[in-house]
Amino acid sequence: MNNRRFILLFAALSALIGLLHLLAVKLWLYWTLWWFDIPMHILGGLWLSAIIFFFFVKDRTFFAGVSSRLIFSFFVVTAVSIGVFWEIFEVIADATMVSKENYAPDTLSDFLFDAVGATIFYFLVKRQLLPKEPNSRL
Repeated sequence: MNNRRFILLFAALSALIGLLHLLAVKLWLYWTLWWFDIPMHILGGLWLSAIIFFFFVKDRTFFAGVSSRLIFSFFVVTAVSIGVFWEIFEVIADATMVSKENYAPDTLSDFLFDAVGATIFYFLVKRQLLPKEPNSRL
């Protein structure tokens, strides 16, 4: 995947997330559709992984000699870690959208779907650009 194609795909993903978020806020979708947060976190995990990929992986030197499991873990841990910082920001900004009794399960599911997005991105790019291993299960 060349830089131009990647940047176009990343721009399209960014625009999709931005458009969906604007619609969600304007139409109260976060509050009226309990599930709307799920695809947004999956897309967010994809988006974060695309950034990680662009800056660390695409030239193959950052992960040279590293197992695909460790690369996979790097994608997931980084996406979830950024999700943790986002949740902390929401608490500090008093911008949480769930009740206190539902906060912990909602937050854990947010982290899960961030990880799902990162996992999807990993498998989308694995065959094209990540180092190939003869007996890799990932």
